[in-house]
Amino acid sequence: MFEAEIHFDSLLPDGSACGFLDAKPVCAFGALPGDTARVRIFKKRRGIRFGEVVEILRASPDRVDPAEAHFTSCSPWQVMRYDRQVSEKRKLLGEMISSAEGGQRMPERFYDVHSVESHLPQSLLGEEGTKTQTFGYRTKIEFSFTEENNELCLAFFARGSRRKVALPDGCALASDGMNRAARAIRDGMRAAGISAHQLKTLIIRESKSPDARVAALYVTDRSVAEATARLHQSLTEDEGLRGFRVIYSDPESPASIATETLHQSGSAALEEKVGEKSFRYAFDGFFQNHIPLFSAALGRMRAQAPLIHKLVDLYCGVGTIGISLADRAAEVVGIEQASEAIECARHNAQANGVKHFRGIACDDRTIPEGVLDGAEVVVCDPPRVGLHKNVITALVHHKPGRILYLSCNPATQARDYGLLKEHYAIASCEGFDFYPNTPHMESLMVLDAKN
Repeated sequence: MFEAEIHFDSLLPDGSACGFLDAKPVCAFGALPGDTARVRIFKKRRGIRFGEVVEILRASPDRVDPAEAHFTSCSPWQVMRYDRQVSEKRKLLGEMISSAEGGQRMPERFYDVHSVESHLPQSLLGEEGTKTQTFGYRTKIEFSFTEENNELCLAFFARGSRRKVALPDGCALASDGMNRAARAIRDGMRAAGISAHQLKTLIIRESKSPDARVAALYVTDRSVAEATARLHQSLTEDEGLRGFRVIYSDPESPASIATETLHQSGSAALEEKVGEKSFRYAFDGFFQNHIPLFSAALGRMRAQAPLIHKLVDLYCGVGTIGISLADRAAEVVGIEQASEAIECARHNAQANGVKHFRGIACDDRTIPEGVLDGAEVVVCDPPRVGLHKNVITALVHHKPGRILYLSCNPATQARDYGLLKEHYAIASCEGFDFYPNTPHMESLMVLDAKN
């Protein structure tokens, strides 16, 4: 480990800045193109050095003060002017599309928190359309725990390491309500004498409209069950917790996976209004972040969905996209691996008066025979790993006329398009800033079958 002065001149797709030392690349989060910084080099791999910024010596004109000290753990672009963030994301998305297409292409549009309302009618954005923001937008936040001065603290992991960083107030990407709830739970555990080694994570989920929260505390010591079970009763209405769970999770696994539920009170589900419809989802299920930008993406998908007979929504989650587009098709089929999510999707269809929705629980390796038969439009909204190879094979075989591919990872989306481009052409590609102050974004790629 050593320190060096580095001038940074570019950004990489993962959000780190890149400079050079002795003609060898150096990557660091929290630096920007135009910065000169003193950098502590802590790792070298395949000829690339990785470092952390110790001091900014000469600042980029795009640099702004971060909202919190731990910004590199959660949102390393907090130090970048927002208009520059949007410009960089649009450029990165264009590079990924161009690489897959074998030419040069930029996204047709990039919707950010300032532009989204000017492009879409209020009826598509709902009440949240007037509240777009670059902080406080997350619908889920997951805290770890550490101790400082023998006191329990909320924590995140430092980026690129297992070292934990204490969070005295929570995180700026979470709302005030989420942070209040997290601090109240932390304070209750401090009073009960619970230590960090007995705990794994605290997950807070929040619906924006209506404003409500649920919490799940994952513990590694069953003996804290009684003390933690009393926390929900002690929380004030100001924390707005609709439900609380205490869950034992295998300490040998780093993931927040339930082994046994030790306590449950209140609701385990939330409801979120997106556009003109409401959707229920479980505290441990998937739901999109940044509701106004997601509403914008739904509006653009609607604009690209012709009136058809059959629409299939792969990776449908709780049915948000398929149900939102249900008036564009006589038949809507939703496919999702998690049976609990499919139950929510069926409930959501009924609650929103969509009688022609059919939900099927299966994973993306075993799509049932006949599901894609006759589908004119297929919606894909996969996890970051992208489409399973069996989905690619099925799409090529059935060749629906149009694919609406929404992705939280344009790199895997571009890879998947490369596997489909013999049979499909890009009709349009648009970006959406679901994750301000981070390098992450959503991309909507519309693919039309070639004749």
